[in-house]
Amino acid sequence: MHLSAMVIQDAVRRLQDVHPFLGITYVACKQKQLSVGETQAISLDALTKDHMNKHHQILDDSSYYFQPFKSVKEWVSHKYPSSGLQAINTQTFGKVFNHPRNSNRWGFVSEYEKVVAEVLRATGNSPAAPLIPLAIWLYKFEDFGPAANFDTLVDRFISDYHLTSHELDILFSRDPELFDETIVAWQSEAATSFEILTDFSLPPDASPEAFTSVSSLSLENVGPATVVDFEPGERLTIVTGDNGLGKSFLLEAVWWATTTQWAERQALPSNFDTDVSPMIHFEVIGKSGQTANHSSSFEWRPYRWSEITSYDGVQAIALYSRADGSFAAYDPVRGLFDTTALRQFFSPTDAWEGNGHIIQGLIKDWVQWKNAPDQTQFKRFCVLLQQLSPIDLGELSPGEIERQPRDARLIPTLKHKYGTVPITHLSSGVKRVLILAYLISWIWQEHEVAAEQQLVPKLTRFTLIIDELEAHLHPKWQRTVLPALLGVAEHLSDDLSIQTVVATHSPMILASMETHFDDMRDALYHLSADDEGVELSGMEFRKYGNIASWLTSPVFGLKHARSTEAEVAIEKAKRLQLAQIVEASEVSETNRLLLVSLAEDDSFWPRWISFAEAHGVRF
Repeated sequence: MHLSAMVIQDAVRRLQDVHPFLGITYVACKQKQLSVGETQAISLDALTKDHMNKHHQILDDSSYYFQPFKSVKEWVSHKYPSSGLQAINTQTFGKVFNHPRNSNRWGFVSEYEKVVAEVLRATGNSPAAPLIPLAIWLYKFEDFGPAANFDTLVDRFISDYHLTSHELDILFSRDPELFDETIVAWQSEAATSFEILTDFSLPPDASPEAFTSVSSLSLENVGPATVVDFEPGERLTIVTGDNGLGKSFLLEAVWWATTTQWAERQALPSNFDTDVSPMIHFEVIGKSGQTANHSSSFEWRPYRWSEITSYDGVQAIALYSRADGSFAAYDPVRGLFDTTALRQFFSPTDAWEGNGHIIQGLIKDWVQWKNAPDQTQFKRFCVLLQQLSPIDLGELSPGEIERQPRDARLIPTLKHKYGTVPITHLSSGVKRVLILAYLISWIWQEHEVAAEQQLVPKLTRFTLIIDELEAHLHPKWQRTVLPALLGVAEHLSDDLSIQTVVATHSPMILASMETHFDDMRDALYHLSADDEGVELSGMEFRKYGNIASWLTSPVFGLKHARSTEAEVAIEKAKRLQLAQIVEASEVSETNRLLLVSLAEDDSFWPRWISFAEAHGVRF
């Protein structure tokens, strides 16, 4: 007897909250009987790949793995064991293993079961996987003979994977009411893969569908780095790094992959060696997880990127807020009847004052929305203003429409707790967020109108790209603006989801996400440079607790969260403390530098004072 397709499908649904580490890496290591407290020569990537080849590559004509565990995709590529899963194993769950750096030796730490449970809890995941559904998944095609039952299945699982009673208590749960009575659990023939997948998506190399967002981007010999590999999160991606390393360029490339056109000027090769072939590769993904890959090469003659055949851009609204205050907008539905409305570029002045028939601009639209018989759009705009309001100014709300001296226009006013101000007189920070709220509201309204006129459904995906999110914003506002943006979708449509990609230099922005960052849907990337060039690397998002710790974290890389002069003085003091021979004059001079650059209650003083006094300094 074999497990039925119905019971396998039900088991998969019950596994969707199980962390992939527990469902893949952990059971693979247990079956291999990985050493405990010691290490053995083994390739963890190869071990997990063998496991996934056996249990997850369920369609013979597909190179993709079906992923029943907690994931943004139901299907993952053949690179998953050595990329996404590897990052989970070595970063999130690194402390579960004994693994000497840069070696091929692996082993579990002592009491690894407790460590796994602790990491799962710390990352907001359940530490207990449902035992029977996991066993069903692993033995979905096995023949258990005429006396098959769930007890036999579980006993087989425990034996084959060497699970101890302690592990079963800590990391697994057995639900006594596992399946609905209408589900037939066993059948004479093994279920086929397509029967199992009836209620799930097909792999990316199956039939085509509409693609709604960019899921990966690879750049070769274009931009500041020789090679860049970028996989934006399904919900949020934060890009950090020093000035000049390519954050803005990366966002431009994401926009290009989303819309098939550059926002203003095309990207150029990183050098002018015509023997080199600059390439851009990217992957787009649909609602079901199906993906498609596209590429473009740079043609030295006629000095442009090659056209991408069979790809017209993702089926999503997109808005790009650039660092210079300009904007780009994209709407495939508006483009159905007006190709000039498919992709539009707005200067800072256009967004405020309008640009012919393309956009009315904030000032005119605000007045029209407020005076319109149908207040839907104006109320939506008001809600977005409230959503994005800063703590220090309080709730932002529209005031009265007024005439200003020597201005023939009607000018809206904005109210906050310090008064009512004409929008033309607002601070740069308030203007930045105000225009962002306007354009989000504007593009969605225009999309609704176009969808109604074309008799097509509204899109359910929105890509929001923002360069230098913190520009002009006070630190108090920097601590709230990104979480506020993540909540914008619910004010536009019930079934809309937004993929947000932001570049930032602000530790406040990073700190603001400590209680909001989701490892399964979000991503953090960092651009760094050394003598060999620029590198983009994915980073684990960690909670550093305070802004000073963020500044000295690998994300920002400062040695000290102090002034440059204080950093120099402290580093000099530390070298003196480690020196074999110390001159009293050097100690005295260093003490003078510390007095000039450090606060009286700086945490470095206790470390320094006793050393300085021992070398003749008097406090």
